[in-house]
Parts: sequence; C-alpha cells; structure tokens
Amino acid sequence: MRAPDELGAVDWASYWHARGGADDVPELIRALYGREQKGADHALATLWDVLLHQESVYPATVEAVPFLAHAAAHVSRLRAGLLKILAGTAGEGERPRGENEEEGRRRVAALVPALLPFLTDDDADVRRAVVRISPLATGRAVRVVLEELAARYRADPDAWIRADALAVLTRLDPDAEAVRHRLDTALQDRTPAVLTVAALELLERSGTPHPPETVRVLAEQAGRAGPADSGPFPGVGDTWHRIERVLDEDPASSVAVAHRWIGDGNRVGNGWRRADRLAAVWRDKEDEAVELLGEALKRQRDPRCRLRILESVARWLPGTTRPLQPVLSDALLTHALSDDRWVASAAQLALGRLGDDRLLAAVTDPAAEALDALAARTGRLEHQRLALRATGSRPPSGVLATLTPESATALMSELKELLRPRRTLVPVARRLGDLGVGDAEVIVLLYEAAGPAEHPGDSDDFDDFDFDHPGFSPSDEEVAVAAAVAEARLGGSAEPAVALLQKQLAVSAGHWRLEDAALLGPAGAPLLPLVKKFLDASYEWTRTHAAEAHWRITGDPYPVAVPVFTALAGPEPVGILALERLIEIGYAPDELRTELHHWAHSERRLAAVDPWSFASPRHDDDRLRDASLALLRSL
Repeated sequence: MRAPDELGAVDWASYWHARGGADDVPELIRALYGREQKGADHALATLWDVLLHQESVYPATVEAVPFLAHAAAHVSRLRAGLLKILAGTAGEGERPRGENEEEGRRRVAALVPALLPFLTDDDADVRRAVVRISPLATGRAVRVVLEELAARYRADPDAWIRADALAVLTRLDPDAEAVRHRLDTALQDRTPAVLTVAALELLERSGTPHPPETVRVLAEQAGRAGPADSGPFPGVGDTWHRIERVLDEDPASSVAVAHRWIGDGNRVGNGWRRADRLAAVWRDKEDEAVELLGEALKRQRDPRCRLRILESVARWLPGTTRPLQPVLSDALLTHALSDDRWVASAAQLALGRLGDDRLLAAVTDPAAEALDALAARTGRLEHQRLALRATGSRPPSGVLATLTPESATALMSELKELLRPRRTLVPVARRLGDLGVGDAEVIVLLYEAAGPAEHPGDSDDFDDFDFDHPGFSPSDEEVAVAAAVAEARLGGSAEPAVALLQKQLAVSAGHWRLEDAALLGPAGAPLLPLVKKFLDASYEWTRTHAAEAHWRITGDPYPVAVPVFTALAGPEPVGILALERLIEIGYAPDELRTELHHWAHSERRLAAVDPWSFASPRHDDDRLRDASLALLRSL
C-alpha cells in the first residue's frame, strides 16, 4: 500500500485513463480522505468512471492500485467501493483480458493478505468485496485465505457472502475430494444462494448431459436467491453469466429451467430469456422455444417484458415446424389489438409470420411490417398488393424477396409507386432489375432518378459534377446509381450507370458501389480496372464484392472469385455470402469438406444470432446450414 504523500513520486502525466491523461488522479485520491463527504463521494464516483470506464482497465488504473488499497484501509465509509475498484482492476471474469488486466491482477493479488482482516468488517458489502478479491491469492497466502473463507462460509450471516466463499473455496482448495464433499454437503443447505452456487459449481464440473437432479436444484433455487452479483468477481466471474453459460451447454437443461422459472412466475424475465436463448444457441429448437414463450406470455404482467416476449416469438416463429398452439395464436391476436403500439406491432408481426389471416379481419390498420411478413409467408397476390400499398418507413423486403416475374408484372402499378419515394426506390429498382421486369414508364422513372438536373452521360460536363455538393447527399448518390443500373438491366443504356460508377469507384470510399458494378455484368467492362484495385483490400467485405464484380463483368469466376470466396467461407456473415456465391457458381471446394460437414451438421448454432434483432425472418445460421448442405451434395 502507498499513502497519499507518495502520490508525487509517480509521473502521472505518463499514464492515461478513460478520459485521457491521468494528471487528475492524485487530486481525486487525496479527496477520498477529506472531511467533506460530498467531495469524497464525488471523487470515488469519478475514479470509478475514469479508471474502470465500461469495465476497461487502463495503465493509470494499475498504477493507482496501492494508493486505492491504502484509502480502503483508512477510509471506512468508502471501503466497499474502493475494494470493488480493486477487484475490477483485476478483471471481471475468470481470466484477465489484455496486459493491463494481467498486471492489475498481479498487483491486487499481492495485496490479498493485507485485505483479509476486512473479512470481519461490520459492513456486509466490505466483507463480500474482500471475498471476491480473495481468489487472486497465491503462494503461502492461499492457506490463510482458505482458513478465513471456511470461517465465512460456515458462519457469515449474509447468504451471498457464504455463497461467494463457497465458489472461491471450490477454486483454491487443492484437495479435489474435499471440494467434492463440500459441494455435495452444500446441496443440503437451506439457503437459496448457497444452493444456487453449489448446483452451478457441480454442473460446471459434470459435463453434459447434466444430472437432472442438480439442474432441478439450480432451477428451484436461482429464482429465489435474489440479486446474485455485487461488483466484479475476478477469477470466478459473474454468477448469472455463469448460469447462462452452463445452461447453454445442454438444451434439455435449458428447457427444464425455463419451464420451472416460467411456472414460478417468470421472475425478472429469466424464464422467457432462457427460452429465447434455447433457440439462439441450438438449432431446431424453435418449437420448444415458442411453446415456452407462449407460457411466459400468459403469465407476464410487466408490459416491457411482454413486448420482449412478443418480439422473441416473432423472431423464432419462421423456424417452427409444429402447428402453433391455439392459446398462443389467440393471445397474439389479443395483443395485436393492444393500445400499446409497440406491443401491437410485435404481435401483428408474429401473426404475419404465422400467415394468420385474422391479422386482416381483426386489425383495422395493421403495421406495414406485419403485412409484409404476411405476404412473404402466404405468397398470395392480394396480400402482396396490400403490403406494397401499406409500405411505411421500411422497404417491403419480404414481398420483394418473394416476387416472381409473373407477380411483379401483376403488381407493376404498386411497384411503380414505390419507385417515386427515395426511401423505397433503391430496393425496388434492384429487384425489378433482378427479375428483368419493367415497361416504358418504369424506364422513365428510373431515368429521372438516375441523375441530377440532366441525365448523366448525356452531358459532356458530367466529369465536372460535384458529388459533394450540398444538394446531392450520399442517399442521392445511392438512388442515382441504383436507378441507372436498373435502367441498364431492363434494356436501357448502360452508359449512365458506367459514368456514375466510374466517378465513385475512383475514390477509396467507392467500395460501397462494387455491388452495383457487379449487377451490370458484362456491360460494366469499362469498370474492370477500377474494380481490380479493390481485390487486395484488407476489409473482407470489400474483397468479396470486388471478386463478385470481377466475376460478373468477365463471366469467368475461376481466376479471381473462386479463390476469394473459398478463402473467406465460414460462419461469419461475409463467409456465408461467399458460400452462397460458390453455390451459384457451381463450385464446391473439396478442401472445405471437413468444415462444410461441421457447418451443416452441428447441433449448435455457429453463426451468431443477435438477441435484440427480430426484424429478419431468416437467420444467418439457417443460411450457413443450407449453403453447407448444398455444397456437400455437390462434392
């Protein structure tokens, strides 16, 4: 430990924290000792902010450790907060992240013996903070820590201090037989917090499938234990994150725990979140997840949780294979009529993805996204027409994706209307170009949208046009290119599109226009020299789009596109696109056989699912599996 009078011995200007240089740290540390309570509290809060901003550890954080420890020993009123800063300096989880946390952990570990006397502090927050630092003990200090924590585990009046002590004892005790006996005995405890940690520790050691009886204990006790965490727990990790991680390992455990938590009243939303995680982590679990979410929806009274449950139902409905339970279907309809517009929109989206016609019969003014989902699910022309006419702030992506040349021709009037607003012109123009469907009026609309005052390419002065002019925003550029490219694909001249793209591909930010260059196909031949310069880009998406543009323009995928797509193939979004392009080319790389088999047959999802996104009905992991299966069939 170092006293405040030693602060001047440190060159604080050479260290930095979350707000820049650490010159202010000495003054903040001195303020901790002041008689002015408000000033000391402000100094502690500021130190939290600058030294551990967003759980990051900085060089100044590490250098402040001995001074913070001295303050913790001498300023009893701020002791708990200061000890938590020390714990945070050692990292939040089981292992340090980066050099700063590693050095912070080493320095805090050296202080453990000096902090152990505070295990008998009258303040439970102080005792718990010391318990959470104690896993860092090394050498001869371990024996002393084991003795002290054993006493805390036996007799501390605070349930979570006993539970945390059990977690640390499990890690530090070198006697494996004693650890197992202690955990088995803990399962006879009457304290929910201790039972929760004991079951968690046993499950982390058991492997899968988990023992059902231990899962039952965790499910019963975790909801009763109350708030589990009180600051960082270096060497052990956040209790609820550990529970989430261990349950993610076994789908049967997830189902059992979610069912129990939902049945117990879905306390703090844990039940429905566990159901959502089931489908997010494991493939082909949408049926079980939606069934559990339906149970949670019936019991949920909190409007915010109700909204999240409805969003989760909408997210997983497209992947279900069993008919939806009538009770849940009726509940969706009820919520679709809610006065809460967010709840109503989420329920309507779920009904749309279900293909439930009652959306139209019961709801006076269905949300545009719900109509789009309904049309995409049913493929019925009258539903597509309604969705196109009701398009709101978002383009009707579901309808556009499911259009055929025949349905697009039948819906041409509605599609033309969507070529007028700039927010919908780009996706509609591209889709019409994909389908090769348009008429003279479409060509005129695209022609008018393809340039500023005059049609680019008709003017010898086009090269002098200023794309940075205030009247021509980036969105205008995108509209102009999309319209010009669509016009070319529908039989018009390619010169306007080539002129626009030459201007934009000539600058470093031109990689955003590579996809448009690819759509031109052979007509984009003048763009090839500009496309080639992006093939060596460091950004994977840029290389992918450049390789595709090269292939579409030259008509030969093998010299450039196939090697790029093969190298990038994988469970990341860019890798999934690469797999889909290999399918289109008709080339299945034999060198990816092992990976393809893994991507196709893994029981767990390999492509990440955004837990807060429910806008798309098709998840990246589904695309990964489908693409991998298709390529395997070609090998």
